[in-house]
Amino acid sequence: MNSRILKIIAIVTMTIDHIGLYLMEFGTTYYFIFRAIGRIAYPLFAFFIAEGFFHTHNLKKYFLRLLAYAAVVELAIVVYSIISKDNQIFISNVFWPLVAGLLCLILLSRKEWYLKILVLPILVLAEFARIPYGAYGIAMIMIFGYYRDFRLQALFVVIMSMFFIYYPLLALIGAGSLAKYPSLQWFSVLALVPIYFYNGKLGRGNKWFFYLYYPLHLGVILAIALII
Repeated sequence: MNSRILKIIAIVTMTIDHIGLYLMEFGTTYYFIFRAIGRIAYPLFAFFIAEGFFHTHNLKKYFLRLLAYAAVVELAIVVYSIISKDNQIFISNVFWPLVAGLLCLILLSRKEWYLKILVLPILVLAEFARIPYGAYGIAMIMIFGYYRDFRLQALFVVIMSMFFIYYPLLALIGAGSLAKYPSLQWFSVLALVPIYFYNGKLGRGNKWFFYLYYPLHLGVILAIALII
């Protein structure tokens, strides 16, 4: 399974997730199903960031491109928030945790200890700013980037998830109130299945397709949400 197929899976599950989030009534069966399928998307994007970190020819350019794109998407979200009077600023732009995760990998790869420890305030700031997935999303990117063996990636993704998802660990020790996500988030682990079958090959496809698809599909879905 090459990178192109993984990206198609990520894009399809992301679209399903956004349809459920913005167009379906909360608490319904269809809402649950669409959101459960959508949990698969982010781990795949986190995996792509880690792969990009290792394989890009120009890491600085890669980071700046991702940062610039996140800023453009955020600007569009600001416009939507003003029109709809529904404040989605910072909390709806999935590119922020991707940017932060890439930055953390860059810092961890440096020899200077004082650069490595900057990862901690980034994790704290991500939670404080309430960007999508916060420290959980950034930590997932770091796991994929630090451990290159799939077995270790899967193990640490599951262990890390235990400290963010309500059940079973936090609920059983009476700390369920500390959970950031409901049990539905466990569906994200299903993303490990296509990652397991990833063969490391690129496959055919335009690398700019996702950069164009993300704002277009989100714009269409949000426009429909405003109409209905």
